[in-house]
Amino acid sequence: WIVESYYKKRNLDFIKKLVNQKVSKIICYGKYDTDIKYAFAYDVDRYAYKSTLADAILKAIEWANPGETVLYSPSCPGNVMFKDYKQRGIEFKNLLNQIK
Repeated sequence: WIVESYYKKRNLDFIKKLVNQKVSKIICYGKYDTDIKYAFAYDVDRYAYKSTLADAILKAIEWANPGETVLYSPSCPGNVMFKDYKQRGIEFKNLLNQIK
C-alpha cells in the first residue's frame, strides 16, 4: 500500500480492520510519516517511509512479489503534494511509465 502522509492528525481506526486483512506492506511518502506509522506499522510485515512518490514506487517494485497488487491510495486530501487527485494520478502514471 503506497500512502501519502498528511500533516494533520486523522482517525485511521475505520480502516484498521481492512489493513489487517488485506495489507502486508506499507510505504508512506511525503513530509510526515508518523500517523500512518503509529497506526499500522506493527500490523504489517514491512513498513517504509520515503520522501517522494517516485521513491515510494521504487520501494514497492523492490518489495512486490509475483501476483501481489500494489495499491496506490493517498488516504488524505489531494492538495498536500498535488493540486488534486487528478494531478496525483497523472504523476503516478507518468512515474510508472518512466520505470518501464
